[in-house]
Amino acid sequence: MIDWLDPNREFISHRLYRDTCTRSSGGHHHKDLTVTGRRLDRSVVIDDHPELYGKHRQNAIHVSSLHGDPRDVETLLKVQSFFELERSFKDMRCAAQTFVRIFGYWL
Repeated sequence: MIDWLDPNREFISHRLYRDTCTRSSGGHHHKDLTVTGRRLDRSVVIDDHPELYGKHRQNAIHVSSLHGDPRDVETLLKVQSFFELERSFKDMRCAAQTFVRIFGYWL
């Protein structure tokens, strides 16, 4: 999804995938932003599995799964609208919380 939105990596400088997740003692994956060494005010998690970003809900945008119909661009357009809104915020967490308050979580 991020590659589609920013194919030349002009706006989104770092992308973390499953291989950068941490694992709990039960073997579950978690997207722990603190292990990246990056500023939390400039980080956002975009995922379709809320259990993966539970520790960082204030940094999270929950999206619908992109599995299925390749013509379905609704989720991509919603994420794109988040990044358009985000530009007016200094803190990505405030942008994410505002976006969720306005548009809600999508399942």
